Amino acid sequence: MAQGRSFFFIIILTVLITSFSSLVAAEEDKWQVEDWGEGVISVSTHGKVQHGDKIYFRLEKSNCDVLEHAFTFYTVANHKRIKLLEKELVPLDNNEMKIYGEVKLVFPFLMGHMVWISLGHYNVDDHIKLMKEIGQFNIEIINKKKFIAEDYFDIPTNEWDLTNYESAITKGQRLCRQIPA
Repeated sequence: MAQGRSFFFIIILTVLITSFSSLVAAEEDKWQVEDWGEGVISVSTHGKVQHGDKIYFRLEKSNCDVLEHAFTFYTVANHKRIKLLEKELVPLDNNEMKIYGEVKLVFPFLMGHMVWISLGHYNVDDHIKLMKEIGQFNIEIINKKKFIAEDYFDIPTNEWDLTNYESAITKGQRLCRQIPA
């Protein structure tokens, strides 16, 4: 009888350890570190509100100590003037702080448009410290004067979990430094 309990205990322990290992691996795997070619490394993860929206951190071989912080928003609002947002600053609420992001690119995607927004370039070490402090990156595209966010974006908010951000950026920076000159 005791031998049966020991066997049952071992099976349960194995299932728990395997499940925990899979959970840890899934958490680490949520970050994609990719070589985009032409001296660019991308570190990204999917959004929590719209999975297809990603937060991106781009590193370039010309200076692996600086990253560009950007994100995408998918919208099916299909505003007839959405392409005119390119190179414009859009008002944002970023973790309860009012800021602006520059629309870098708008292109047709599926039944709507994908909009790339950049928050600028930052020192990698400083950015890691900042992201550690906030833990989760929240963005809402907000109204400002004549700009009505909901006219352009049917879902104007998203969130990104920054768990394991530091290890992903460090991996990306290491890859950036290995790119041949």
